[in-house]
Amino acid sequence: HFTAFATSSGNDRTNVVATAPTTPPGEPPVPPSTNIAPYDISSAGYTLAKVRTSPVGRAAQVGEAVTFAVTVVNTGDVALVTVPVSDTYETAYLTYTGSVPATVDNSNDGTISWTDVGPLPVGASTTLVVNFTAFASSAGVDRTNVVATAPTTPPDAPPVPPTTNSAPYDISSAGYTLAKVRTSPVGRAAQVGEAVIFAVTVV
Repeated sequence: HFTAFATSSGNDRTNVVATAPTTPPGEPPVPPSTNIAPYDISSAGYTLAKVRTSPVGRAAQVGEAVTFAVTVVNTGDVALVTVPVSDTYETAYLTYTGSVPATVDNSNDGTISWTDVGPLPVGASTTLVVNFTAFASSAGVDRTNVVATAPTTPPDAPPVPPTTNSAPYDISSAGYTLAKVRTSPVGRAAQVGEAVIFAVTVV
């Protein structure tokens, strides 16, 4: 039993065994012998990242666009044959408005799916842009938008596990009213020299 230590970069390596048996005295000897078994080691891998790209550094305002970027990078030495992606969001706070690349899933049911954004050769990456509109205030609490992927590798390569990543966001409903009314005198013109009073209210 061994543990694969480092990638063989797509090249077959050789594991060699040797033996030199002895025979009883008076019997003819047998020659030593070797045999080999080939093997190769791959380092299949990828990263999945999700970030909120707009708005940055503050809460989104109700009605404002909220944008996320999802990036898958092939960090291994094996091509990713298919790269399905699924994005999960809370319909109580976000309304899906579109994506690049586009998806036919526009039902606003809380999940957006791309059947395959691959293949991804070794070292390649792809980025998905997902657009929402802030639907309702999250009342000062961070919410989480989650993306998942489960790429496949060629049949003769090791598999890669599925993974998820998330990006936080929060939504505020900033707003105010400004009102000004004359409070004295009321219902009539002011007399020359009389005090005139206004009330200004900001809520």
